Amino acid sequence: MANFQIHTIETAPEAAKPALEASLKANGRIPGLHGTMAEAPGLLAAYSFAHQQFMATSFTDEEKTVVWQAVNVENACHYCVPAH
Repeated sequence: MANFQIHTIETAPEAAKPALEASLKANGRIPGLHGTMAEAPGLLAAYSFAHQQFMATSFTDEEKTVVWQAVNVENACHYCVPAH
């Protein structure tokens, strides 16, 4: 498995810094997944957009958690499973 750098606002590419700053503001920290995706600013932007769209659905908070956890477990995401 490849080892990816988990960026901070200081180490991230310039184009990813606004997204990491928004993540810090929203979460009180920068989740590892966001820090890793910062290596490819377009990926982080696309992920953030998809997340915003999902959060705007009519699913309840509990239903959203079930969907996220199903995706996380299916993909064996070692960042996301513990987060939820």
